[in-house]
Amino acid sequence: MRLLVRLIGALLVAVLLLGAGLVALPFVLPGEKVARIAVDQIRARTGRELSIAGDVSFTYWPVLGVTTGPVRFANADWAGAEPMLSADALTLGLSAPDLLRGVVRITEITAARPVLNLATREDGRGNWEFGAERSAGAAETTPSASGGGGAVAFPVLEKLNLADARITWAPADGERVVLDGTDLALDWPDQSGPAQIRAVLYPHGTMVSLKAQIERLDRFLTGEETPLALQAETADGTIGFDGRARMSGAAAGHLSIDARDTARLLAALAGEGGELPRMLGDSARIAADVSYHPEGRIGLKQIVADLGGTSLSGSLDVVLGARPRIKGQIATGVLDLRGLGTGGDEGADTGQKDKSGGWSQDRIDAGALSLVDADLDFSTEGVRTDTTDIGRLRGRLALENARAVLDIAEAQVFDGIVTGQLVANNRSGFSLRADVAASRIDMQKALRDLAGVKRLSGRGEARIEVLASGSSEAALMNSLSGSGSIAMAEGVISGFDLDRLTRGGDPGSGTTVFDSLNASFTIRDGDLFNDDLELNLPNYRTEGEGRIGIGARDLDYVITPIALRANAGEGLRIPIRFKGSWDDPKIRPDVKAVIEQGTGMSREELETRAKDKLREKLEKELRMQPDDNRDPVDALKDRLEDEARKGLLKLFGDR
Repeated sequence: MRLLVRLIGALLVAVLLLGAGLVALPFVLPGEKVARIAVDQIRARTGRELSIAGDVSFTYWPVLGVTTGPVRFANADWAGAEPMLSADALTLGLSAPDLLRGVVRITEITAARPVLNLATREDGRGNWEFGAERSAGAAETTPSASGGGGAVAFPVLEKLNLADARITWAPADGERVVLDGTDLALDWPDQSGPAQIRAVLYPHGTMVSLKAQIERLDRFLTGEETPLALQAETADGTIGFDGRARMSGAAAGHLSIDARDTARLLAALAGEGGELPRMLGDSARIAADVSYHPEGRIGLKQIVADLGGTSLSGSLDVVLGARPRIKGQIATGVLDLRGLGTGGDEGADTGQKDKSGGWSQDRIDAGALSLVDADLDFSTEGVRTDTTDIGRLRGRLALENARAVLDIAEAQVFDGIVTGQLVANNRSGFSLRADVAASRIDMQKALRDLAGVKRLSGRGEARIEVLASGSSEAALMNSLSGSGSIAMAEGVISGFDLDRLTRGGDPGSGTTVFDSLNASFTIRDGDLFNDDLELNLPNYRTEGEGRIGIGARDLDYVITPIALRANAGEGLRIPIRFKGSWDDPKIRPDVKAVIEQGTGMSREELETRAKDKLREKLEKELRMQPDDNRDPVDALKDRLEDEARKGLLKLFGDR
């Protein structure tokens, strides 16, 4: 809006300046003398040169008209060699009856194919200002057209028409803007009343229709604060402002935005839009009290917004720059962030996901972390992500140079409460860090959403500190490192019946209900290691240790149930190994350990004893003599061969 306000004001100053010079011409002189007088008068007023090519012609009644050939009005010496204003022709109409009464009323100014080059220098001075030079750091002066620093007493201008204009805006503190094909119409019938402005602009190749009403244009042109109503409209939405403004660009009032397609609206007005997520601003209805300061500071108070279905309220202070800085408070409804990490449509199959259910290989786009810096207190009714849903969330977000720190005062996650800190850093590669504590969370939901584990359920407490880096979900999971702990009062392990296993049955069905669970762990290179799991059941105590592959989604873990009432009350330990993928682990009791515990002998000793018993049995059955040195197995083979030979002889009749 600052650009539009300053462009309109500067353009009117420049055109009125030429009009004021031409009004003073003596119309009884030949055209070439008239042109020389106009040049001299404008040089005296501005200190700049005006050239008029071709003849100056007149009409006299009822409209006193002045028509020139091509005109060129020189630029400030610091603003470049191109003229500030040029046109193929300039036509000026005066009310002859008013002129006879001593009133200068310009009924119309029309410029054919005008070119206006506007610029500011570092101290803020514009090339349309013609007063005394401003010293560096001085406050901005009001625009004037007087060589001596006084303001021009502008004539009354009823109408202004510019067709197919080229306007160039070159601020010292920003990028050069070129507006081609601009049409501008001004209706200002009463110099002490409102002025109506209509314009058609193509700032970035898309048509923008502009309507404005300036309550006192005469005061606005001299730098005073003036009531202003402004509406910019494109095919994709409208932006409205109703308040007060100065020609310097300073403004305060009520802002309203109705964007049917926010990205395309921004692209039409600012040249940058980018695809916005569904329910996060792809369409928008926004109302706020706004203030703008020319040094690049925007204040937004009492914001009420609907961002494509997501409600938002709060207040913000924005400092513009290469990377804008935002500070304030924001409250939202439920945020839908699904699909933001991969940059694709929700549920789309990009061909890079592990078809067996592994972690996604899709590249994570964290470029949004570099767009702004922010310091925000926030609250939201909920957040939906690709991995899990979060309930009410309160906290503070600090974002600086592509590093975001989220301090969580309270988050309703997995039906419990989570507090702590999350960090996302995209300064030199993407990384995530979490240091959080959770209480009364649903462990089944947590393990299912975060690690794909579905067998364990119950309420629990947890503490975790982890770090991960990588450009995809798979890379992050395979790089995990950190530590943590977990504690549960009661819970269930589904798909595994510990009691049935200890009684010799199939453990692969049923459930195991436990009274408490406690464990701590460390994580290295995507593998979680634990050696102090303690699981208590009514008749058992279970210990556990091993590895859980978070990155590889596999495990090699041994739990050891201890039957507290077995073995004459001394307990019976039954180690059980879980090995394989998370989806289908193999569950096998450690038979060797069970045998050694029950017999007090090693497996090798037990095998030797069994062979000795078998040998004694064979010797007895084969009636081997004490002096027979054959192995019982060889004696059994001899016995079988002898019996087979006898059977064959009998079959063929050989007795």
